[in-house]
Amino acid sequence: MRTEKRQHPRIKAKWPVTMATSEMSMTGETKDYSPSGAFICCETPLQPSEVFEVIIRTSNPGSVLVGEAEEVWSNDKGPDDEGAPHGMGVKFHK
Repeated sequence: MRTEKRQHPRIKAKWPVTMATSEMSMTGETKDYSPSGAFICCETPLQPSEVFEVIIRTSNPGSVLVGEAEEVWSNDKGPDDEGAPHGMGVKFHK
């Protein structure tokens, strides 16, 4: 059994996300969210430790979360890889 290392519990949330680095911009969708991080389903996960701007549009009308995040792990194998969706786990910078 895996020991939970997260500071905050995650909630299931499917919110649209825009991610931008100095070289590119892409979109995705959160699978889950907490104040310290999220899992973002996306076509092409970023490189390990890559820092990027993240814009998350929550389910509250007009509510947008903007900040900086860092890719901490990714799954680029696809949705059938041990039940994990295609995307990346990110940590939000304070």
